[in-house]
Amino acid sequence: MTIGCPVERRHALAPPRPLPRALPIAMALALALGTLLPTRAVAIDLEYDLGTHISYSDNINLSQTAPQDDTVVAPTVRFEVSQAGADVQIDGRGLLQFTDYLDDSFADEFRAEFTGGLYWEMLPSRLIMVFQDYLSQQNIEFRTRTTPDNLQQVNFFVIGPSFYAHFNPAMRGQFDLRYGNTYAEETEAFNGDRYSAAVRVRREISATTEITGNLEAARIEYDPAGEAANYDRHDAYLAFNVRRPVLSLNMDLGYSQLDLESGKNTSAPLARGEVVAEVSARSRLRVDLRYQLTDATEYLITPMREVTDGQPYLDLAYPDISVNPNVFRERSVRTSYEYNAPRTSLRLMPYYRRIAYVDAAVVDPLDEALSDQSIKGALLEVEYRLRPLLSAEFNFAREERDYEVDSRNDTHTTVNLGLTKRFTRHWSGRIGAGYRKNTSSVSGEGYEEKVAMLSIEYKR
Repeated sequence: MTIGCPVERRHALAPPRPLPRALPIAMALALALGTLLPTRAVAIDLEYDLGTHISYSDNINLSQTAPQDDTVVAPTVRFEVSQAGADVQIDGRGLLQFTDYLDDSFADEFRAEFTGGLYWEMLPSRLIMVFQDYLSQQNIEFRTRTTPDNLQQVNFFVIGPSFYAHFNPAMRGQFDLRYGNTYAEETEAFNGDRYSAAVRVRREISATTEITGNLEAARIEYDPAGEAANYDRHDAYLAFNVRRPVLSLNMDLGYSQLDLESGKNTSAPLARGEVVAEVSARSRLRVDLRYQLTDATEYLITPMREVTDGQPYLDLAYPDISVNPNVFRERSVRTSYEYNAPRTSLRLMPYYRRIAYVDAAVVDPLDEALSDQSIKGALLEVEYRLRPLLSAEFNFAREERDYEVDSRNDTHTTVNLGLTKRFTRHWSGRIGAGYRKNTSSVSGEGYEEKVAMLSIEYKR
């Protein structure tokens, strides 16, 4: 668990999540610190959207037998902040939203999403202090429908220094120390501390190719509710990075060793890869591969499924990961094809993921068996510009999950249609309709929902 600097990783933002009772104090202080630290007069760049989203649902509680209808009003602020100073870099994205259920089917609530970091160069080219935070909301009970009463705040905060050495113009060294803290509002077994260190040596093979040797060690300790899942981790791998005009490649190849306090130690090859190819001037293909030992905390940073920024009515409302401290073996592949023409934009993203827990019996937060599972799905987004200031959108998503513990199968389908009209440079409006359906081999877990949506937004 060694998190890199901003040039090494960038992560997409998940859909809107409920706001915690208090935003992470450490991250707030870090961002405030960025405005006070000495740096060469570089202003902070702040972009934001203000809007109000109104939606009507005929089954807000996603029930098969007793659906409730409700109208939801949700004032929303979506923002992006950055600063590229000589001494301080800031990179953060987030969303704040107040959700008002007019018929009181659920309690009114604040929602939020944040991912970002602050990087302070304390000694030029020698020492950088890193602050990072990942705030989202996940299901309390993983295999039950995603309704407001089944959601909890989940946060991962990271802090630590990175030391740099320059051996020659083509070779550099890096030493990272990190402390991380995990917190879940309801699943106490997930709360804990993570300590890690890493040594890296980078070698430039050419102007477009770089290879890095990595040695990482980590100690993961959970609070009493989850301490049976404590473990030590050691990773050794080579990272290959190729940057060319039409092709970029990032690949990690190595081996991982885990020593679990439960005594069920394990090891496995480590293979992670990302290939991005510019197929043409208008299209791009991206393939992500993972074969690794990992856990829910790492998955909060790099989720399998991404949703287009600023798309208010594509909400799969389906959990990505079970919030628990257990380690699992992940095998996954995700392919994303994007096409952008003057009038048409398209993205198609099929994906597959297989999860196998190393020792599912160690921690069982909800007195349920943690089930190995396989997930396969696809996401399609299409936008067509009818006029210069008027666009039509279509979104389709389908996902199937198979759970081994009780041979359960769920299939989730979402369809959305919408029109977006830009009135002025800053003001726009959207209308839309959505349909969501879940079928399950477990009685009572299926449902259907139809939604109508209206939104007005101001973009700075």
